[in-house]
Amino acid sequence: MLLYDHLVANKEVIIVPAPSSPLNQGPVLPDFECDSPSSAELDHHVAALLSTQLDLARTFCAESPFAAVLHQRLLVLQRIFHAVSTKYHDKDKSANLAIVLHLAYMAYALFATRTEDTSPFNSPVLCNEVLHTASEVVRNLPPLSLANESQITALGAQSLQEVTRFLRHAALPASGADSEGQFLASELLLELALQRGSLIYLLEWIDMALCASCGKRSDTSKTSAKITSSVFLKAMSKMRSTAGGDALDGKPWYNVVPDEDGKILLYRAAMCLMEELVNLACDYTRSCLGSERRESQSTSTCGSTVAEKCDVYVCGSNSSHQVAEESQEKILVPRLARAFTQVQQVEAGQYCSFIIHTNGTLSACGKGSYGRLGLGDSNNQPQPKRVVIDGTVKKVSSSKGSDGHTLALTDDGKVFSWGDGNYWLIVLFF
Repeated sequence: MLLYDHLVANKEVIIVPAPSSPLNQGPVLPDFECDSPSSAELDHHVAALLSTQLDLARTFCAESPFAAVLHQRLLVLQRIFHAVSTKYHDKDKSANLAIVLHLAYMAYALFATRTEDTSPFNSPVLCNEVLHTASEVVRNLPPLSLANESQITALGAQSLQEVTRFLRHAALPASGADSEGQFLASELLLELALQRGSLIYLLEWIDMALCASCGKRSDTSKTSAKITSSVFLKAMSKMRSTAGGDALDGKPWYNVVPDEDGKILLYRAAMCLMEELVNLACDYTRSCLGSERRESQSTSTCGSTVAEKCDVYVCGSNSSHQVAEESQEKILVPRLARAFTQVQQVEAGQYCSFIIHTNGTLSACGKGSYGRLGLGDSNNQPQPKRVVIDGTVKKVSSSKGSDGHTLALTDDGKVFSWGDGNYWLIVLFF
């Protein structure tokens, strides 16, 4: 390995000759020609021979080419992780890189280091232990820890892609893995798909589950592909709560009934996940079309206002309290904005937000420089505050790329403007 050779050349790794082993001497046996040994002595000597053979086998395995290559790869990965953690001190980034490198080690240990005569699935206990450990680590990460790919290095992204490819192969019956290994591979692949937070990875898992259910199994048990019920339900509960829905709380869901071993059919899990994705898409579509439906149901007179209120969900930057949250940290998942009440329409501006209420009044919050909030000063406003406008506000439009200016249209056709006035502007309200 080239990287390992560099570590040796730079004296970061020092090769120490293996100590001489006294195994050639073997256990000390009595002279059977003199006295006949008792049964207890025979048992003692047999145990000594077995212990010596076990030590010899362990020494041989530790000095085999496979173990040597595996040890070299582990040293290289440890060196890479040390360099990355030293350079990047952000806790979240370090956690993401740690899990990516841990999974990369799993892939190298079980997949990349196999030789022509050695397959990783010939040691199912080792494979299953590593898969189980990786699943526990991913399951305990905060939601969407791997969603922001810009915070993952090129090496980490490539390792994650290779691990995903390996897990998909391991979950299929044709991989040669035992049933437990296939269960663990499918579960880890699902956890990674949820952590990456993209629809494409969930659809890829569904495709894998259907392929695994239809494929022919290599073992003689002929057991259909399954997944642990508790793991699947916890994953779905996490996805639903992250999307803003109610958690499952251990209740029956989509008629998922586990068998006596606590597992469900993999194709049934795929259908349940697909149904949940359809429901989330329908909810999102209804939220997007809600304002259009309310507008179409209202009368054509300008004096009419929408009486029905709607909930507002916010996400993104809150550096200037533009989403009226107490903490100024980034909001990665849409969150219900409790400070926005009696809302008819919202408009996001440059570091600010505007709310048209059901009674036709207008409120603003966020950054106040250049008078962009229309509150008579340039102070920041952490909570929505009413903008004084003569008339009932019908629509509002705020700039996104300049220093901040806003226009508001009232029901009697008047246009009010405020904010930065250094540029000419033409706006058409439809």
